[in-house]
Amino acid sequence: MYSNQSIWYNYSNYFGHPNLLWCEKITDNVFATYFNTISNLSYVFVGLKIIHENYTINSTITYYGLSCIVLGLLSGLYHASLVWPLQIGDFIGMNILLSVMLSINLCNNLNYFIINFIISNSLLLSFILLNLHIQLMILPFIFLIIFTSRYNYYFKKTIKYMLMAGFCSFVDINNIICYPNSIIQGHSLWHLFSGISLYYWYKHII
Repeated sequence: MYSNQSIWYNYSNYFGHPNLLWCEKITDNVFATYFNTISNLSYVFVGLKIIHENYTINSTITYYGLSCIVLGLLSGLYHASLVWPLQIGDFIGMNILLSVMLSINLCNNLNYFIINFIISNSLLLSFILLNLHIQLMILPFIFLIIFTSRYNYYFKKTIKYMLMAGFCSFVDINNIICYPNSIIQGHSLWHLFSGISLYYWYKHII
């Protein structure tokens, strides 16, 4: 996957490769997949904007903003390295975010966060042990969040951008639209559109 010139070469050989690779060309630079890495800044930007708008108003929503930032950092680290343990870190970041979202939907605070987080990571561990596609692990939580959300204008925008994100990721991973050297990558667009979707989800709950 790497040449021996990459700073990630020894780590990748020792810890293992991720269970799938996206379309973008892998380089020997610090960012193994540059655009898939920097596009995670969309989550960080969204998280900072949410915290700025709600820091003194609603502490629960502030935690939601923080969870968006954590996801951006962990996902960015994974796409920079393409090392198996850091892919797991990416999914733990998703679990943190989804656990916060579901807890807000269920009780408008974080009372259920720990339970949700334990369940989601137990599911992640089960998928790893059973050698299943860990990408499918988040689907039950996404459906639960959709089912327990309020159906208003901003929620419709949330779904719209999440579907756009899902489409871009699908055509990327299946090489339906794949230009490895392009500055526009399907998975980068997943990060961008899902980041917008997360912002509209915040708007739908305030």
